[in-house]
Amino acid sequence: MACERSKLSALSLPLLQGLCRAKGLSVEKGANKADIVERLLSKRRPKEAEEPVSKVAKIEKTAEEKKLVFQSSVPGLDAQVQSFRVLRCVCCSVIFNLEKVQYRGDAQSFWCPSCRFRAMDPFNEVPADGVLHCALLGVSGYDFEVNVPKLQEWRDAGETVWLRMLQVDSKELFQVWPEELLVEADGCQLFRIAPPEKGHRRRDVPQDLTTLLRTGNNAFRLRFPEAQGLALGLVRAVPKAPRRLCMEVARQEPRAARAGLMALLRDSEEAEEDGLEYVASRRLSLLCPVALERVERPARGRRCRHLRCFGLAAYCRSNYGMVRIPGSFAAFNNRWSCPVCNKRVRPEELLVDGFVEEILKQTKEDCEEVLLSPDGSWQPVMEEKSLPNWAEG
Repeated sequence: MACERSKLSALSLPLLQGLCRAKGLSVEKGANKADIVERLLSKRRPKEAEEPVSKVAKIEKTAEEKKLVFQSSVPGLDAQVQSFRVLRCVCCSVIFNLEKVQYRGDAQSFWCPSCRFRAMDPFNEVPADGVLHCALLGVSGYDFEVNVPKLQEWRDAGETVWLRMLQVDSKELFQVWPEELLVEADGCQLFRIAPPEKGHRRRDVPQDLTTLLRTGNNAFRLRFPEAQGLALGLVRAVPKAPRRLCMEVARQEPRAARAGLMALLRDSEEAEEDGLEYVASRRLSLLCPVALERVERPARGRRCRHLRCFGLAAYCRSNYGMVRIPGSFAAFNNRWSCPVCNKRVRPEELLVDGFVEEILKQTKEDCEEVLLSPDGSWQPVMEEKSLPNWAEG
């Protein structure tokens, strides 16, 4: 009891009030923290409560008010909140209860599962109201119902409905299924995920349920041996073409981009003195490592530590092709890798280099490389092509 009291006393007054509402406990107007802590510890529920509240709370922000909305979690568990391990999402400011899920990451950079499901696939954009259902999973199975009265309208508009899962204790936006999974809707099997073959690593991908659902209410039944630490998300998505995705990438002005390259060169010189090496040389290639031709819109990741850029359109098209070409969708979790340094570079981490853009405009089409100077100046490197022996003399 003393431990629980200590945990509750460390929470802020608004959070304590939210926990009371989550447990269906009435709170008198003007009650202080001590009173609310005692109310939570007493665990007395009001007689007028008609329905048990669930465990995952999220805050929907509107222009006029903040309203708490609760969604069901693992069936069969006590509706009262058993744990007060809560974190605030840095993306949407939702106060999220981790329940029994372990999270070892930085609490200051926590993303709630709903926000991670929205960002999981940039080519299938999930609108603000596109998360149809989200919940933490446990053991044995999970049942839930979703009403989709506008399903036919979504189909006509080219929109899709996806079932996704992810690991809560991870920063990566990877699709992760349980070891084995059976998904049914209204008594009909939608799909099955078989256990991975011995010695092989299974490539998990989201499942498109657009053509498998029916307009109106759909009763889902999921069966799996164990899924502790996983979150489930049923989302509605709007397709986004690579061209539109490229238009959303920010551009760094030439002066700032030039200063960044000069700082990288200076860091490289200091690293060489310490026996390290960041940049192999001052030569800047103007060829895209993806398209193998002159870069059109030069880009690189914000965390990349190399001079060379890649073509923005070529990069986005290649990642788009990894999930659109028949038989290649299994590469879903392998996308968004920098073709120069192999770091993870998602669309929101891309930056168009305005300085390299200026270099491309001021050089001839056959120029494939320039030499950078410490002061920021540059000069083309024109390779002399040797003539064959028969043409000499």
